[in-house]
Amino acid sequence: MLRRSRSQSWFAGALVGGAVSLASSFALAQSGTEVSLADTLYRQARVLSAAGKFAEACPKFAESYRLDPGTGTLLNLASCHESLGKLATAWVEYQEALVQSRRDRRQSRIDFAEQHIAELTPKLSRLTVTLASDADRNGLELKIDDVAVGVAALGAATPLDPGAHAVEATAPGKKPWSGSVTIGAVADQRTLVIPALEALPAPAVAAPPVAPTPALSPLVPAAPHADVATERPIPPSVYIAGGTTVALALAASITGGVYLEQRSTYDTTGRNNADRAAATSDHDSLVTLGVVNLALWIATAAGAGATTYFYVTRPTRPKTTVGFTLAPWATTNGAGLVARGAL
Repeated sequence: MLRRSRSQSWFAGALVGGAVSLASSFALAQSGTEVSLADTLYRQARVLSAAGKFAEACPKFAESYRLDPGTGTLLNLASCHESLGKLATAWVEYQEALVQSRRDRRQSRIDFAEQHIAELTPKLSRLTVTLASDADRNGLELKIDDVAVGVAALGAATPLDPGAHAVEATAPGKKPWSGSVTIGAVADQRTLVIPALEALPAPAVAAPPVAPTPALSPLVPAAPHADVATERPIPPSVYIAGGTTVALALAASITGGVYLEQRSTYDTTGRNNADRAAATSDHDSLVTLGVVNLALWIATAAGAGATTYFYVTRPTRPKTTVGFTLAPWATTNGAGLVARGAL
C-alpha cells in the first residue's frame, strides 16, 4: 500500500464583512479537526491492514478519505477492498485514483493504479440487465441494490462485487417488479431479464354522497354595520428592540473590522512565526475574536427579527378622535358655557 502526504490547508484572501470573516474562521478550525481525525484513522487502518484485518481497516480508510480526500488514502482503500474480494468496488476506486494521480502528476501512483486496473479488469464479475421483448420502456425506472440507474444502462455489463444483488423496476400505472441474482467471485457473467410489468387494476369509483336538503329558515336582515375608524400605533417595544439591534450591528461591524485587521497580520507574520507557541496563541486569539463577532451578528439578526415581529403584530384599536362641544348652562347662582369632548 501507498503512504500519503498531508498538508494543512488555509483560507486565502480578504473576506468582506464580520459575519463572512467569522464563517471562514470556523471553516478553518473545522478543517484542522477533520484533517487530524482523518490522519488518525488512516494510521489505524494501516496497522490493521498490515495485520491482515481488512474488514476492520477498510471502513477506517473510507472515513479518513471522506474527512480529508487524498489520492494516497483512496489507493489504500482500493487495495483494502481488493484484499476483501470486492473487486468491482476496488476497480472503481483505482479508476478515480488514476484520474487524481494524473491531475497531480504523481507518476508512481499512476503506475500503481494502472497496474491494478489491468490486473482486475479480466477478473471482474458483471451483471447485464435486459428487458423482455414485450416489455415497455416508457416511464420505466430501475434500481440495482437501491441505487437508481438510467434505462440506458439496460444491456450494459455492469461490474458488481460478488454476492446477492437486488433489481427493481417500476413504471406509472404498473405493478412494481423485483428480482435478485447472485454474482460469483471472479469473472462471473450473469444476465437478468425484466418481464413486462403488469398493469394496476383500475380504482373503483365511489358514487358521490347525496347531501341532505337544508331546512329553509326565514331571512333576517343583517344589522347595519357602523364604520369605525381604527389605527395601529407603534408600541415602545419596537423602538427598544430597534435601538438594541442598531447597537449590536455597530458592535458587530467594529469587531469584524478588528478581526480582518488581525487576520491580515496573522497571515503576514503570525503563520510563519518561528515561535510555535506564539503562533498558536495568535491563532487562538483570532478564533476567539471570530466567535465574539459571530455572536454579535447572531444577536443583531435576532434583534432585527424581534423588531419586525413587534412592528407587524402591533394591535389595532379604535382611532381616538379629538372633538369639543359647547353648551350653555344656568343655575340660580349664575350662568355660562360648558365644554365637552374627548381627547
